[in-house]
Amino acid sequence: MRGGQALFRAKGEELWKELLTRDYEKGGLSFLILGPKGQGKSTLLATIALTSLQIGDIVVWRGRERDFWPRLPRELTKVFVHENDELKLFKLKPGKANGEDITESIEVSKFKSIEDLYNSLEPGKINIIYEPTYHQPSEKLKEMADTTAEWLNGRFWWFDFFIYLSRRIDARFMTVCIDEIDDLFPSGSSGLLWRALESIQHSLAEFREKLIWLFGTTHDPGHVDPRTLKKFDGFIYLRGAIAPKRSTMPDKNAPAKLSLGQGIIEIRGRGYGGFEFDKIPHDGYLYAIQKKWVGPEVHITKKSIKDEITKIAEEEGVEKAMAKLQQLRLEGRISERYYYILKSSLARLELS
Repeated sequence: MRGGQALFRAKGEELWKELLTRDYEKGGLSFLILGPKGQGKSTLLATIALTSLQIGDIVVWRGRERDFWPRLPRELTKVFVHENDELKLFKLKPGKANGEDITESIEVSKFKSIEDLYNSLEPGKINIIYEPTYHQPSEKLKEMADTTAEWLNGRFWWFDFFIYLSRRIDARFMTVCIDEIDDLFPSGSSGLLWRALESIQHSLAEFREKLIWLFGTTHDPGHVDPRTLKKFDGFIYLRGAIAPKRSTMPDKNAPAKLSLGQGIIEIRGRGYGGFEFDKIPHDGYLYAIQKKWVGPEVHITKKSIKDEITKIAEEEGVEKAMAKLQQLRLEGRISERYYYILKSSLARLELS
């Protein structure tokens, strides 16, 4: 038994070292950290972010209203917020009603576009990014999500950011940390979000070649879009974690036997093993972030391009709909492939 445990720990140490080793031949990998609330997912994610800094990665962290990053040393963090948003950070003492505004204690930079932000990311710091409250999607995202909407919910900013990263020309390794990744890529999605999640599949497929390491956390793998879940190269289980069906661990209940501060790493094709990690010192305070939109008034619509074309055909005739479709094609708002799909749809409508 002792020999088995020693091999289990040795394999875990080997995989942990591999997780934090950068190799241009191997490129980047994607991992999902799993475990119930309070088992150290955010702590481990922050540990990975800090270690990635030490080995020279450009590190990105998705900012949230209740977040772990304010516990980290201020000199190691830089916060980005969109030019149309205002952000405030509050420090709260447990059991007290009011918090202290400590916004001036953090470095906050404004960005206008994804390219502007990317060029401002700072090596040697964890770059905390708060997506804009509302996002104007790229033409690529509009096409993939089949929408004509000029504005979308802010979460879609990350879809465009991932598309941008999947096309980057950069020889630096990057680590992207997304706490509660199911906020962005939930299971059971429908409509526009379900279609937009297709873009994530293409982006993640490019991350390995683009030297991007992605680390996300969630309570349950069933909470993550199953198409996205398939793209992860490995899983990190904390105490009480639920192992996905594709796990190769013979004992799927192994995470239930872990103690706080222990984990199991599983990498596709490489096996699995145990490791330990330390708790990051905590100052005893709670932190809350407020983000407020100060940009133009926004109206969000979920109408798709197909909906728009079909409505024109029904109300003004197929000829007018075909003319609108041709206009969208000439403007570059839809691809050649999607143009012919919609054209065939209109042809069938005309014959019906």
